[in-house]
Amino acid sequence: MSWDHERFVDFVRKHAPSAEQGSLVRAASKPYSGKHPKIVLTYYSMPDWLDVFSSAAAHDRGLAQPHVEFQKRLGTTPFNRMIAEYKHAAKKYQDKVAEALPRLATQAADVATIRPGKRGRPSAHLGNPG
Repeated sequence: MSWDHERFVDFVRKHAPSAEQGSLVRAASKPYSGKHPKIVLTYYSMPDWLDVFSSAAAHDRGLAQPHVEFQKRLGTTPFNRMIAEYKHAAKKYQDKVAEALPRLATQAADVATIRPGKRGRPSAHLGNPG
């Protein structure tokens, strides 16, 4: 049995605690840091996560986070456990991205800088400007 995406949304709305329904059907988002409030780290919504990572194709490629097809988990895995798995996956992803951002910013600054070139024209330089 294959589900379309809207069935995952309906499933989450039906089984999630009332207080969490809204946050689970929206993408998990949190600010990167207080210094950069406009940078938001986002992860799939729970219906997206169930749809993408529990499909047979994702399982065959080793991408399935629940590690088994969603339909096989119905009735055997408590929904609160699925919520906990989803939240863990979202936090793990967001933490990895937050950890990588400073390195990416440093690499981007090292790769291309713009500074005055010959005759006062701006010039792009590759590599560390130091």
